[in-house]
This record gives sequence, structure tokens and C-alpha cells, in this order.
Amino acid sequence: MRTMLNSPIPPTLHVIARALAGAAAAFLLFGTAGVEPTAAQEARTDLPVDKAQRTRVIEAVAGYAEANYVFADLAKEVGRSIRKRNREGAYNDIAGAEALVARLTADLQSITPDRHLKVLFSAEPRPLRESTGEPSAEETVQRRLEAIRQNFGIERAEHLDGNVGYLKLTKFEDPALAGETIVAAMRFLTNTDALIIDLRYNGGGRSDMVALLTSYFFDGEPVHLADFYNRPTGQTSQSWTLPYVPAPRYTGKPLYILTGERTFSAAEQFTYLLQKSGRAVVVGQVTRGGAHFVEIFQIDAHFAVMVPVGDVKSPLTGSNWEGTGITPDVTAVPEAAVRTAQRLALEKLLESAEGRYADYLRMLVGEMKDETAPRAN
Repeated sequence: MRTMLNSPIPPTLHVIARALAGAAAAFLLFGTAGVEPTAAQEARTDLPVDKAQRTRVIEAVAGYAEANYVFADLAKEVGRSIRKRNREGAYNDIAGAEALVARLTADLQSITPDRHLKVLFSAEPRPLRESTGEPSAEETVQRRLEAIRQNFGIERAEHLDGNVGYLKLTKFEDPALAGETIVAAMRFLTNTDALIIDLRYNGGGRSDMVALLTSYFFDGEPVHLADFYNRPTGQTSQSWTLPYVPAPRYTGKPLYILTGERTFSAAEQFTYLLQKSGRAVVVGQVTRGGAHFVEIFQIDAHFAVMVPVGDVKSPLTGSNWEGTGITPDVTAVPEAAVRTAQRLALEKLLESAEGRYADYLRMLVGEMKDETAPRAN
């Protein structure tokens, strides 16, 4: 398993790293985390493109997609279609990088409605290296700083009324970066009686972080989470829960996951496997529907193409959420999702509560039922 850090892994994470390797967990990138342009590079300006550069980018996009896209038959169609459009002059009027990226991405996704398949652009030149090879020392430092400033996607960990925990995640970050912080969050939440995990604005990330966090919600023998097929290698790998996590597991307690229209990729992987195993209740809206993991192929210093090179299948269903998204168990608009999940958690806790604690829970549930409008989070 590769790491994107050159610095030593914190001591408690050595056990996690060994466990992930022992469970045959691959470095799989989902969604937008990890190797796309950093936030600084996203503050970009357009650049002109001449005919020669435009042709080179178009051919590279077609070639990388054809050789690596997860479904070989569809990959050939993608390559043929992009080249045909280029021969017919569909891109001749494009003189700017932003417009070229937008047009090519739209065309790719018209051939296959795969939201992971897209062309990337950075006005700031990026060091050239093959595919998703190891980042430069400068990029490693920059990405680590970006991750720290975002608190590794761990935005909030709170204690709500009724002893309900709340954890808001906006990214599934590299465990070598985020492991200590997610462990601290789980320690903070360990004494709550129910937990809400908010993934409404989570666009994806790393499958090894999915495996780490999921491990907190299962007991006993390792649980087979998913199978990953990789077209370029022709291999299938597996992901399992970890035999050890450095904070108490969160088992035997109600778990709720909030989803929305922006929940994507690795966030969907986490949601799907917990929903299908019956471990969590999903509250919110249908997710975006991206089950493929990606590699990013750099074309030149400014252009790259993100290609889904593999897919994931649940051992429980033999399928995934690609193109369909995940349908919640309980529908709720974004503004009401947290309160809805909290009320569901309190009602569940009431089933076994006694005495003054039961009276307190009934009071909270009554207040929530009497609300005439959802509360902002």
C-alpha cells in the first residue's frame, strides 16, 4: 500500500498500516481527493491552446481512456467517438484550455454517464511524471498542508441532546495523514448512545480510509467489505475490516448516515456497505452514483485526464451504486437531515430506555415532532 507522505507514520498508525496491508487493501482513489490540483491550483486562469496542443490533448484523452477505462468494450467506443469528433472538426473552434476541458469532459460523459471520467486542467504547470506516480517533495508538502488546513476532512465532532454523537466528514483522506485525527474523533464519540455520520457534502477519497472507519462499526472476525477489479492489471483485490483499531469500536449502538446530492464515490462506498449489511440507517437524499475508482494520467504540464480504471462490488449484493446512487431508508431535505436522524435515534433509544432518561428522551422527541420548520445545521 502506498502512502503519499515522506515523513514517518505516527506510532499508533503503524498497526493500522500493517492491518490494511494484511487485509489486501489497495490504494484506490475515489472521487476528487488525493491527486487532483490543490486548492491553490484551483484558483486558475485560462490559457490559450493552439492547434498542435489541442490535437495532442485530444489524442491523449482518447488513448488513455481506450487503454484503461474499466469496461473494455465501452473504452473502445470512447476512443473511437472522441477521435471521430476531432476529425469532423468538433473542437476546431476552441482556443482556450478551460473551454477544451469542458467540451471534452461533456463529450466523454455523453458516451458513458460516468462522472469520474473527465479532463483536468491547471494553469500552474505541474511536474511531469508517469500516471499516478509518487508526488514530488514539493507536492507532498503542499498536499499535507492542504489536508491539515481542512482538518483532513473531519469537519465536526459533536455531542447532541439525548447523548447522540455527530461526525461530519467532507473527505475520506489518506489514513497516514488523517488516522490520528479520526481516532481522536472516535474516542470523543465513544460514550454516546447513537451516532450520526454526515456525508451530505463528502465527494470521496481513499478506500483505505473507508476500511479504517468502517472497522469501528463491526465486532469479531474481519468482515469482507468489497471486491475491487482493476482493468489495467486484470486483478481483483479485497477490502476487509481491520482486526485492530486504536480506539473503542462503536458496536451495538444505532448508526445513521446522512446523504445528499453531493455524496459521491468513497462516501457512497462507506454508505452502501453499512446500509446493505443492516448496520446503518441512511437518511437524506439519493447520492450521485459513482462506484468506479480512478487513475489520473498526466498529458503535459497543464492537462491530465481522470480515467475510471476499476470498479467495486459488494460481496453482499454482487453489485454497486454506479449510475443509480444510493437510495436513503428515510428521505429528508438537507435542511432537516440532522434533526430527522437525531429524532430517529432518540426514538430508537426510547425502545430500551427507562426512568428519568426515558422521560428526557420523550421530551426531546416531542419537541422535535412539534417543530413546524426544519432547523438549519
